[in-house]
Amino acid sequence: MNSRPLYHRFINDPTNRFFLHGCFDVQAGDGHHQLSPGLSGTGTNEFPRSAEKFKELLGVRGRPWN
Repeated sequence: MNSRPLYHRFINDPTNRFFLHGCFDVQAGDGHHQLSPGLSGTGTNEFPRSAEKFKELLGVRGRPWN
């Protein structure tokens, strides 16, 4: 089983010619979508495992979230 989520494999496969990826990272009124601790750096999220996986796959090594 591949530990990388499908979206990560898709956007990193050069045959898909993927150019830009956006992320909706906010606690919105229609649902909680935030993975980062927010601008203050003190926020929490409801998806800590997803947040760690996202940071592992798409984050910049050695840099904090904000």
